[in-house]
Amino acid sequence: MSENEIYTFINGEIVDLLPLNLNHVPLYSKWENDPKVRKYDRNVFPVTIEESKKFLESDESRVKTRIFFEIWHKKDQKPIGYCEIDDISWIDHRAHLGLTIGEMDYWGRGIGTEVINLLTEYCFN
Repeated sequence: MSENEIYTFINGEIVDLLPLNLNHVPLYSKWENDPKVRKYDRNVFPVTIEESKKFLESDESRVKTRIFFEIWHKKDQKPIGYCEIDDISWIDHRAHLGLTIGEMDYWGRGIGTEVINLLTEYCFN
């Protein structure tokens, strides 16, 4: 995938959820290290670009337990955060949902609610 190609996986009204773009790892790391952004996150340790990239690279295990998405703002045509379905238990039919809106200009606009609704719809249907 080139830098300018967009491959939407889940369509929303304000945002789409795309596969993570490893070219954007420096941006993800910037968000993870920003004290205002990570205030409500479980991330309490500094994260390097290399650590982020290694964490996000494809897992070769047979049973996937985590799915990541980039949050793409449709109108502004740019990534504004990321989200995940984590700790997936295929036997127990449970998982955790998480998201980070890294671009603070997009806080308070209902985007987080839309992302959780998109993830929930994807999980159950």
